Amino acid sequence: MKYAWIAAQGQTSEDRQRFELAASKSELAETRQQLGIVEGKLAELRAMNDLRIEELSELRHEQSKKETQLALLQHEIDLAQATTKQLQDNIVAKPTSAKGPRRNRRILSA
Repeated sequence: MKYAWIAAQGQTSEDRQRFELAASKSELAETRQQLGIVEGKLAELRAMNDLRIEELSELRHEQSKKETQLALLQHEIDLAQATTKQLQDNIVAKPTSAKGPRRNRRILSA
């Protein structure tokens, strides 16, 4: 026991109990002080966590908007490619005429 030296000095049990009570009160005060420090740190961490949660929510919202924009742009690209292919197919499918160049014909009136 850490208070064994007190008993060895021949003090009465009442003196020893007083000393142990004072030591316990001192330990309790120190523990309460440490508890206050830890509670302060916990409150700070909770506040930081709340900020991080808010930032994460904003980032997720922004990511969702960007994904929507990307999907819309991809859809536009797909439509443009389909239109281009259709126009190319139409050009290939059109028969070329063997006609010569057109001449302007004037009607002369006498």
